[in-house]
Amino acid sequence: MRYLTVTVTLLLIGCATQPIDMHSAATSELLERQAAIDRKVREDDFGVYWGMTRWISHAAEKNSVLKEKAAIDAELARRHVTRGYPIATATGQPGMVRSPYTGRLYDVRAVPHGALVRDVDANKLFRRP
Repeated sequence: MRYLTVTVTLLLIGCATQPIDMHSAATSELLERQAAIDRKVREDDFGVYWGMTRWISHAAEKNSVLKEKAAIDAELARRHVTRGYPIATATGQPGMVRSPYTGRLYDVRAVPHGALVRDVDANKLFRRP
């Protein structure tokens, strides 16, 4: 019976949500995943809820999710995402920025620094650096 419990636990751990690639993901994806992780932590929604497998799968999944949250927080800090609106990334071209949501290039030469710009694809606002 013990071997069956361990086998089932290992199979269920493999079914957990797979982490996303932090560097290639859009900021909106990272923010959505961060909110999902915050909900999961708040509700203690880890692992399978029956028998011994709950303890094992709960600890394993919680550990991996908390590591993913730390990586997301670090990536958002690297992108200078502040509370409210994320900041666009500058490109090599003067007056051009890349949207933090879709990666689309925008000409912001007429927009003052720190002002809000709308991403037309995502219909969301971001700040000009």
